[in-house]
Amino acid sequence: MDVKRTDTGFLAIAIEAENDRERTSEPPGKIKELLKEFQDILPDDLPNELPPYRTHQHEIVEEPGSKPTFRAPYRLSPTELTDMRKQIEYLLAKGLIRPSTSPYGAPVLFTPKPDGSLRMSIDYRALNKQTIKNKYPIPVSVLLLPKSVTGLPPTTSGHDAILVVIDKFSKMGHFIPTHTTARTEETAQLFVRYIISQHGIPTTLISDRDPKFASKFWKELMSLLGTKLAMSSAYHPQTDGQTERLNQIVEQLLRTACKDEISKWDLHLPVLEFAYNNATHAATGQTPFFLCYGRHPLTPQKPTASATVRPAHDFITTMHQLWDRTHKRLLDIQQQQKRQADRHRNDHTITVGDQVLLETRNLDISHLPSKLRPCFCGPFLVEAQVTPVTFRLRLPAT
Repeated sequence: MDVKRTDTGFLAIAIEAENDRERTSEPPGKIKELLKEFQDILPDDLPNELPPYRTHQHEIVEEPGSKPTFRAPYRLSPTELTDMRKQIEYLLAKGLIRPSTSPYGAPVLFTPKPDGSLRMSIDYRALNKQTIKNKYPIPVSVLLLPKSVTGLPPTTSGHDAILVVIDKFSKMGHFIPTHTTARTEETAQLFVRYIISQHGIPTTLISDRDPKFASKFWKELMSLLGTKLAMSSAYHPQTDGQTERLNQIVEQLLRTACKDEISKWDLHLPVLEFAYNNATHAATGQTPFFLCYGRHPLTPQKPTASATVRPAHDFITTMHQLWDRTHKRLLDIQQQQKRQADRHRNDHTITVGDQVLLETRNLDISHLPSKLRPCFCGPFLVEAQVTPVTFRLRLPAT
């Protein structure tokens, strides 16, 4: 490891242990030597002063005509008041904060940590309403969106998480019990068993998991199916709000159905999945079950099937009409989302001579750990405008 005093780098320590009792905070020998060599720039305590003035200062851009927001403080318990006083006195003593004369004010609230202590948070929702938001495209319609619900109590079967998969068109959802330590191979096997066996291979998969995990997942999935994989267009990692909302629904269903059998929540998942897929979705106006299969399932309220059998031609015609109406309704919903989002966003004009940040998505920074890679670098000077949305920047030689 060749590190000089003028270099910029990141330090990470990974310690492998079989269980929590064997974990230790003692760093390896090479890391200890490195810390000892540069102990003058790695002090035990932070400096007792505010950071120096820099050329580019952070600022919050508000909408024109906005007034300073000030909200009355929330009512706090004696324990919370004591904790807040300790934190403020500590930060004042360290020189990290100072008395403010700003007309802005936001209330403070506390949330409990897993270890029993309190985390202080500041409610900036009033300020956020009048700040200028960044613009970004709404995700296009694709097939499946997998995500996990974690933090659940372990069941008698060893499950402590749920793999949630939703079809973006019909809103059909699947709730698959799993565990947080499941490897890529196990996740791929669950996908084959519960998803591909019923619906076939998805055309596109959206997830917010790490790209390395996604690539390994697709390779393992194609290996199980005996298919070669072209990684150029097989996976599109991004975050989508549909699975976030479905996760909330799953948690609500679990709280309702499993309050008396917390250690057996995985046994209720099939019934909860059926209930979700047989409920009318607000975006489509239909149940996910009906959009997928063209009929409503039998329920305890409907013990006998209809005696009438529709001709095949009528069935196909009805389903195509239903899919067309659903597709049109989804497009209308997306347009409503776009209009709602555009109401809170303003166009930002970039001109020659401005200082801008450059997104690192297309830069080779693979030498940095994935968790520590910056999303943007710069700022850089805008030299010329090539197209209305393309600019040439003055970049350093190296």
